[in-house]
Amino acid sequence: MGIYVSIRGRLERDATRLAAVQEIVATYDDDHDSNGWSCPRQQANWTHHVFYGADIRELALDWFTDRINEIAGSPPPTTTETSSRACSWSATGSRA
Repeated sequence: MGIYVSIRGRLERDATRLAAVQEIVATYDDDHDSNGWSCPRQQANWTHHVFYGADIRELALDWFTDRINEIAGSPPPTTTETSSRACSWSATGSRA
């Protein structure tokens, strides 16, 4: 039993930044919470999407926040990206 938080969100990146995000995600593969990351098999257009969706223990929120902060520090945005459309997250908590 414990408190779980449902996290879902997306990042929009160009091809260069997508590769940096994928490298960060692969570095922290824990075969549990890290399994929430997903990318389309093939990107449809010029905007590349990275998704995260999982119910994680409240204790793992620091782990998730650290990953987002590390990703935010990956190569700077290109001129086609704006901070208002580059990231969207939501989280809700529940007891299990």
